[in-house]
Amino acid sequence: MVDVWDRRSARTYTEPQVAAGALRALYGTRGGRRLLPAATRRLLSELLALSRRRPRSAASIPAFCTRYGVALEDAVRPPATARHPQGWTSFADFFVRDWAPGARPVPADPALLLSPADGKLLVGPIDAGRRLQVKGVSYALADLLGGDALADRFAGGTWFVVRLTVDDAHRYLHAASGRCVARGRAGRALHTVGPWAAGRPVLVSNRRWYTVQETEAHGLVAQIEVGAILVGRVRNHDCGTCRRGTPKGRFELGGSTIVVLCQRGAVAPDPDLITWSARGVETRVRAGERIGIATGGNA
Repeated sequence: MVDVWDRRSARTYTEPQVAAGALRALYGTRGGRRLLPAATRRLLSELLALSRRRPRSAASIPAFCTRYGVALEDAVRPPATARHPQGWTSFADFFVRDWAPGARPVPADPALLLSPADGKLLVGPIDAGRRLQVKGVSYALADLLGGDALADRFAGGTWFVVRLTVDDAHRYLHAASGRCVARGRAGRALHTVGPWAAGRPVLVSNRRWYTVQETEAHGLVAQIEVGAILVGRVRNHDCGTCRRGTPKGRFELGGSTIVVLCQRGAVAPDPDLITWSARGVETRVRAGERIGIATGGNA
């Protein structure tokens, strides 16, 4: 079970876990762990997702939205037809739904760092040894970014991790405005990013795509999209110069995670995010919502 603080409603709630029984068996039993090497491959995720790409899977959308509290008024909904009464042609089509115009407004202040997605956020420091601690797991920046050259630039900085679950719209935005100076891809596995993977280094073992931007307000900013079980596909838009709050891409099916890295002294995270993260409680955020502010200096 995961406790989450919702900024908008000012309440803490317990997040429902999708497919909890199957994940418990996979990660919590000896037999399940033997299957993990096969279960976390992209091919299996693609096969498991096939049923959710079929037209008849659209019939499950209303019950899913009711159970997980999906706000459809925030989404662009295709017109209903006789063949597709839900509008969406399949559950997979619904999963990559876009936000309705105005549903995720972008603050005008260019000093604000934005959440790249709807999800559950934690924030913390990157130590001088270029490591970050997320949910009890220590990560080396060099492993996360695919080498030492980029990792050196973020030593002593700040990390933000936004975990997306199946109820979230799996579109994501640019957290900051700037010019792309590096990009790449790494990792092979597709572990769950939920609580059943506790203790596993999913941020460096899973397939991931990273973009590093040189920004005027926030220094060097890295944004990393991490795939998860059932998410073998990440669709990033081509971008040379990017503006905060504009679409960056989307995940297709399953849960996933986005990591944002900032340089030392460049960004001050919002105090409420620091408070709840120190307690081990994630904060529910929306895409385009402020998560920090530029300090006016960076290493």
